[in-house]
Amino acid sequence: MTEIERTCVTGADPDAMPKVPVDGAFLADYMQADDLQGIGEALIRSRPELEAVANAAVRYMWRRKHGETQGKVILGKCQKMSGVNKAAANADYVVWVSTDIVREREMTNWQLEALVYHEL
Repeated sequence: MTEIERTCVTGADPDAMPKVPVDGAFLADYMQADDLQGIGEALIRSRPELEAVANAAVRYMWRRKHGETQGKVILGKCQKMSGVNKAAANADYVVWVSTDIVREREMTNWQLEALVYHEL
Protein backbone atom coordinates (compact mmCIF):
# COMPACT_ATOMS: atom_id res chain seq x y z
CA MET A 1 0.00 0.00 0.00
CA THR A 2 1.36 3.42 -0.88
CA GLU A 3 1.34 6.31 1.54
CA ILE A 4 -1.01 9.17 0.71
CA GLU A 5 0.72 12.51 0.24
CA ARG A 6 -0.84 14.83 2.77
CA THR A 7 -0.95 18.54 2.12
CA CYS A 8 -2.91 21.35 3.73
CA VAL A 9 -4.86 23.80 1.59
CA THR A 10 -3.23 26.66 3.49
CA GLY A 11 0.29 25.36 2.89
CA ALA A 12 0.78 24.56 6.59
CA ASP A 13 2.88 21.59 7.66
CA PRO A 14 0.26 18.79 7.89
CA ASP A 15 2.08 17.06 10.77
CA ALA A 16 2.64 20.16 12.91
CA MET A 17 0.30 21.09 15.71
CA PRO A 18 -1.82 24.17 15.03
CA LYS A 19 -1.57 27.20 17.28
CA VAL A 20 -4.76 27.51 19.27
CA PRO A 21 -5.63 30.15 21.86
CA VAL A 22 -5.04 29.30 25.52
CA ASP A 23 -7.85 29.69 28.05
CA GLY A 24 -6.46 33.02 29.28
CA ALA A 25 -6.88 34.54 25.80
CA PHE A 26 -10.68 34.18 25.95
CA LEU A 27 -12.84 37.03 27.25
CA ALA A 28 -15.94 34.87 26.79
CA ASP A 29 -16.67 31.26 25.76
CA TYR A 30 -16.00 32.03 22.08
CA MET A 31 -13.53 34.16 20.16
CA GLN A 32 -12.93 35.08 16.52
CA ALA A 33 -10.72 32.55 14.70
CA ASP A 34 -8.97 34.13 11.71
CA ASP A 35 -6.82 31.02 11.25
CA LEU A 36 -9.91 28.80 10.97
CA GLN A 37 -11.39 31.32 8.54
CA GLY A 38 -8.28 30.96 6.37
CA ILE A 39 -8.70 27.18 6.38
CA GLY A 40 -12.42 27.40 5.63
CA GLU A 41 -12.04 29.88 2.80
CA ALA A 42 -9.22 27.85 1.23
CA LEU A 43 -11.31 24.68 1.46
CA ILE A 44 -14.35 26.37 -0.10
CA ARG A 45 -12.20 27.65 -3.00
CA SER A 46 -10.50 24.31 -3.60
CA ARG A 47 -13.29 21.76 -3.08
CA PRO A 48 -16.12 21.63 -5.67
CA GLU A 49 -18.42 19.86 -3.21
CA LEU A 50 -18.34 22.98 -1.00
CA GLU A 51 -19.61 25.22 -3.80
CA ALA A 52 -22.99 25.49 -2.05
CA VAL A 53 -21.45 27.56 0.76
CA ALA A 54 -19.27 29.72 -1.49
CA ASN A 55 -21.74 32.62 -1.34
CA ALA A 56 -22.74 32.15 2.30
CA ALA A 57 -21.40 34.37 5.06
CA VAL A 58 -19.52 32.01 7.39
CA ARG A 59 -17.94 33.11 10.67
CA TYR A 60 -15.31 30.98 12.34
CA MET A 61 -14.86 30.84 16.10
CA TRP A 62 -12.72 29.12 18.68
CA ARG A 63 -14.67 27.69 21.61
CA ARG A 64 -12.89 27.60 24.98
CA LYS A 65 -14.28 24.25 26.16
CA HIS A 66 -15.99 21.44 24.30
CA GLY A 67 -19.59 20.46 24.77
CA GLU A 68 -21.12 17.01 24.94
CA THR A 69 -24.23 15.42 23.49
CA GLN A 70 -25.42 12.14 24.99
CA GLY A 71 -21.96 11.63 26.50
CA LYS A 72 -20.14 12.23 23.19
CA VAL A 73 -17.55 14.98 22.94
CA ILE A 74 -18.29 17.69 20.38
CA LEU A 75 -15.08 18.64 18.54
CA GLY A 76 -16.71 21.38 16.50
CA LYS A 77 -19.98 22.40 14.98
CA CYS A 78 -21.56 24.35 12.15
CA GLN A 79 -24.63 26.26 13.22
CA LYS A 80 -27.09 27.94 10.88
CA MET A 81 -27.94 31.43 12.08
CA SER A 82 -31.43 32.89 11.92
CA GLY A 83 -33.34 35.81 13.36
CA VAL A 84 -31.53 37.92 15.91
CA ASN A 85 -28.54 35.53 15.97
CA LYS A 86 -28.04 35.98 12.24
CA ALA A 87 -28.16 39.74 12.62
CA ALA A 88 -25.84 39.76 15.64
CA ALA A 89 -23.31 37.41 14.03
CA ASN A 90 -23.66 39.08 10.62
CA ALA A 91 -23.40 35.55 9.24
CA ASP A 92 -25.45 32.77 7.70
CA TYR A 93 -23.42 30.11 9.51
CA VAL A 94 -20.98 29.94 12.42
CA VAL A 95 -18.36 27.20 12.48
CA TRP A 96 -16.63 26.67 15.81
CA VAL A 97 -13.90 24.34 17.03
CA SER A 98 -13.14 23.43 20.67
CA THR A 99 -9.62 24.51 21.61
CA ASP A 100 -9.37 22.18 24.60
CA ILE A 101 -9.94 19.13 22.39
CA VAL A 102 -7.41 20.29 19.78
CA ARG A 103 -4.81 20.58 22.56
CA GLU A 104 -5.77 17.42 24.51
CA ARG A 105 -5.78 15.21 21.42
CA GLU A 106 -2.67 16.91 20.03
CA MET A 107 -4.41 17.36 16.70
CA THR A 108 -2.28 18.17 13.68
CA ASN A 109 -2.92 20.83 11.05
CA TRP A 110 -4.09 17.99 8.79
CA GLN A 111 -6.67 16.86 11.36
CA LEU A 112 -7.84 20.40 12.07
CA GLU A 113 -8.34 21.02 8.37
CA ALA A 114 -10.34 17.77 8.16
CA LEU A 115 -12.50 18.91 11.07
CA VAL A 116 -13.26 22.28 9.43
CA TYR A 117 -14.03 20.45 6.16
CA HIS A 118 -16.42 18.14 8.02
CA GLU A 119 -18.24 21.08 9.59
CA LEU A 120 -18.58 22.87 6.24
